[in-house]
Amino acid sequence: PVGLEVSADSARITNRYAFSDLSHLRAEVSLDGQASWQHLELPEIRPGEAAEVELPTGDGPVVTVRLLTREAQGPVPADHLIIAADHVDSGALAAALPAMSGAQSPQREEDGSWQLGPARFDDLGRLVGLGDLAVESAGVDLYRAPVDNERARTRYPLEARWKRIGLDVARRRLVGITPDPQEPTVLVIRTRIGLDGSALGADVIERWSADVSAASVEITVTPSAFWPQDLPLPRIGWTMALPEGPDQLEYEGYGPHECYPDTGGGVTFGTWTSSVADFQGPYVFPQENGSRAGVVRAALTGPGSGAGLELRAERGLGLAVRPWSTAELDEKRHDGALRPDGRTWVTLSAALHGVGSAACGPVPLPQYVLSAREETFSFRLAPLSH
Repeated sequence: PVGLEVSADSARITNRYAFSDLSHLRAEVSLDGQASWQHLELPEIRPGEAAEVELPTGDGPVVTVRLLTREAQGPVPADHLIIAADHVDSGALAAALPAMSGAQSPQREEDGSWQLGPARFDDLGRLVGLGDLAVESAGVDLYRAPVDNERARTRYPLEARWKRIGLDVARRRLVGITPDPQEPTVLVIRTRIGLDGSALGADVIERWSADVSAASVEITVTPSAFWPQDLPLPRIGWTMALPEGPDQLEYEGYGPHECYPDTGGGVTFGTWTSSVADFQGPYVFPQENGSRAGVVRAALTGPGSGAGLELRAERGLGLAVRPWSTAELDEKRHDGALRPDGRTWVTLSAALHGVGSAACGPVPLPQYVLSAREETFSFRLAPLSH
């Protein structure tokens, strides 16, 4: 019933009611990523009309406005959220990422493994540790569990096509590990993501750098030039498993709900907290779920005194954190059959294919289709200790 558009210094509020004004609502504004709120005077806006409301100024990169009910109305309680919207200065968010200092040089061990700052890599170039934090199954990820709209019974059976070429069981092959001749503090790891029985795949270049406390990586993924134009990729991202099993999460990004390229119209940017269990989308039929968009910082901690992990992404990435792997989510046919494996699985997504509505409607719109394109993304990892 209410339209809301927010810019850096004003909000445009549209009354879409047929007969009512907005006197039953109140407005608030936050200038600090929803950490605090202040009253915003709401002018009289007649049905079908709109008004521009001047906003207070602040130093933060995020301005959020929300409208709530003043009093209970039937089953709707007082302070019920009607609509929220925000303005996010992505450039200011990127500038807030602390610069790394004291670049470390990569060191090759006798067994062929590598050490770079807190990051440890095995002889195949896989990240296996950050300080005291163990890491497993780390690497570029081009797959996600299919959603209901992509099953065989729909008009858009991508699940069958993805699995026919083995995208769900892609293999990683090391091409080479070497310090960059031009930048000796950068460790360059080249790999190939291959699909059994097919020439399809992707070339991956990882450029790792580090200081004493954190490791940063820039990743470029280049799919095969002859990838079928009508076959989208499920994801372009990075996945790793944490055997310590941290079960609490705080993140700065869009929330509090999941957000995919063609969903998430009700999310706003802020700092959110959740347990890993509550982070999941409760779909009865297991499928891709729970990814949050535009995440620039996240911290995973617990249980007990175990080591945790901090993630930072200058440009914001999708974030999914799960107590089970994508393979488990893909294999099971009922949510009651999902079983945590003792690890916490973390996936960062630079790009995701839209979920669409092909189970009962159209396929994803063209702007939400993830074509097999080259993608470059970066993030920073740092171990956390209690």
